[in-house]
Amino acid sequence: MPRNLWTTEVGSAMWGMFIPGKSDHDYVTVRQNHTKAILSGMYNQKTWPQEKSVTRYSTSTQKYDEVTDKSFMEIEHLVNLLLKGNVNALWAVMSPIIKKDHPYLQELRQIVLSQPNKLPYHSIHGMSIAQQADAVKRPDMASGNKGLSVAARTIQFGQRLLTNWTFNFEVTDSTLNFLETPDHVDYYRRGLDYAH
Repeated sequence: MPRNLWTTEVGSAMWGMFIPGKSDHDYVTVRQNHTKAILSGMYNQKTWPQEKSVTRYSTSTQKYDEVTDKSFMEIEHLVNLLLKGNVNALWAVMSPIIKKDHPYLQELRQIVLSQPNKLPYHSIHGMSIAQQADAVKRPDMASGNKGLSVAARTIQFGQRLLTNWTFNFEVTDSTLNFLETPDHVDYYRRGLDYAH
């Protein structure tokens, strides 16, 4: 059985966009396979199936369910993704919301901060294209505007990262209030291209 090292929260909470009853919690737990298993030639698992849980809340004025999605990744796999500039791996390490800390997380955070580069561009650019395409396919008010805001926050993060190597998860008011349009997202993406 692998050992859980740390857990961070990504998704809407990381961006300050969590809405109780509407948003879910997205946790990433990084694990370490046991050395004995690795040295004995056993399969070195890189990821594990996601887990989902639902907690029901009730207040005097409302009832709602809060969904928690948990994903799991092996530390060696995470480091390989970081070396390629994978934005999901960067978020798993650099999220400001640490649910369970570990010295390895703090060491990785320092390494990431000390190695500015342009590698995340392709991951951020590709993710924002997919997010925008998905939002345009489903243009209803609930998912379309949210999808465009998700694409916008990804790009805004990327602009700051590639320009100053800062891990800033703040979003604009139009992103926070789900007011983004495809033209806004395209405009932000040109800024990302320029930062690259």
